[in-house]
Amino acid sequence: MAVPRRAASALIIALSGLFAAPAWSMGFAEALASARQNAARYRAAGHELDAVRMNLPIARSALLPTVTLSAQAQDVEGWRQSRNQQNQDMRLRLAYSAPSTALQLRMPLLNREATLRVDQAEARIAAGEAQYESRGLDLVERLALAYFEVLLQQENLALAEQQVLPLVQQLDQFRARLARGEGTRVDVARAESDLDLFLVRVIETLTALQIAQRDLTRITGAQVTALRRLSEPFVPPALVPDNLFAWLDMAVRNNPVIRQVQGNLQIAALDVKRNRAAHLPQVNLVGSLSHQQNESVSNLGTTTTQRSLGVQLSVPIYSGGGIDASVKPALSEQAKAEEALRAQREVIEQEVQRQFQSVKDGAVRIRALEQAVQSADLAATGATRALVAGLGTATEASEALTRAFSARRDLAQARIQYLLSRAVLMIRAGQPLTEVASEVDRALVLAEVPRAEPAARP
Repeated sequence: MAVPRRAASALIIALSGLFAAPAWSMGFAEALASARQNAARYRAAGHELDAVRMNLPIARSALLPTVTLSAQAQDVEGWRQSRNQQNQDMRLRLAYSAPSTALQLRMPLLNREATLRVDQAEARIAAGEAQYESRGLDLVERLALAYFEVLLQQENLALAEQQVLPLVQQLDQFRARLARGEGTRVDVARAESDLDLFLVRVIETLTALQIAQRDLTRITGAQVTALRRLSEPFVPPALVPDNLFAWLDMAVRNNPVIRQVQGNLQIAALDVKRNRAAHLPQVNLVGSLSHQQNESVSNLGTTTTQRSLGVQLSVPIYSGGGIDASVKPALSEQAKAEEALRAQREVIEQEVQRQFQSVKDGAVRIRALEQAVQSADLAATGATRALVAGLGTATEASEALTRAFSARRDLAQARIQYLLSRAVLMIRAGQPLTEVASEVDRALVLAEVPRAEPAARP
């Protein structure tokens, strides 16, 4: 069933309202700042990092002095029985208190195992910071996917706004030709069908835009009504450095996932050393200060104060084989971490190579599609004018308009895909979050770009 002219006009007005220049449009850097405050997984990673950082003071505490103060008071009651000089039994009732206080000091002088625990804590912090950074890059990638999906659907609607009016005008022209006896009902039916199918695609695009906006809102926590648009004309920025091996080297050095796995490998290697260090002797500085009254029955009425300071040596000799047994699983964990590092490097290098090639191919594809758009627009204009002059057919005009719309849609998609591939390449290479966001925003404009004229108008 054909769409009435009034409904088509209402849709045109609605689309025009969608693309009126908003008072504010969200850039990628602003979306990232909002997402970092809202994303639950990213915030949870921050709390996890805070907990990991506390491992260092805990490990260092084993190398610092330990001071203990103890105090006690005892009330003693009983009998004391003895013999006097005449060998007579004597029984004396006892009732006294025996308070005592002791201050003890212990400080490690040589403890290789505790020192390695500190090194492990520092390695865990480095791995935790790399993990937190990788969570941030994951957030940027998820945000980029959602952001560019909204941007793509907005571009599709902008193209729909340009395309729907020529189809309505073409339908009016065919109806006028039929009324004058110059056209056929087949031309009118074909034009109505083209308009109906196109309006269905517009409705599908609106639905896709609403879904994409909801996904973006879930990530950013902000109600997004408009995004920055692609600059026009869009010139793909040069890739710096323009060398695959430079990007691979950058990824191996800076990718936080690789640095996290490297940190896990360092932790495993230190764990091997720590378990072996249980065989090593330990030297501690020990000291004490004690004050006691009525220490025993024989010392009633006396007060004793003692001070001591010395060095204590502890040499492990035999522990039932437990130390050697603990080293073997630590070696297995170290080998596992080495293989994980090698596998992760292969994955990152493969992804960097794929995204680098996608960026290079994307720039070539954009230039080719720009030529295709120019040719399709020229063909659509020629077909429409030929139809008006009676030298062309309705089918040729309809197909030309469809090809022009498809070419513009493919160009918009290629531009979005190029920016997405470029952002993912920077993410895989371990670029900072702010630098990735700035690179995206440089390709966008703050205000809505002026709408171009439709491809062809009858």
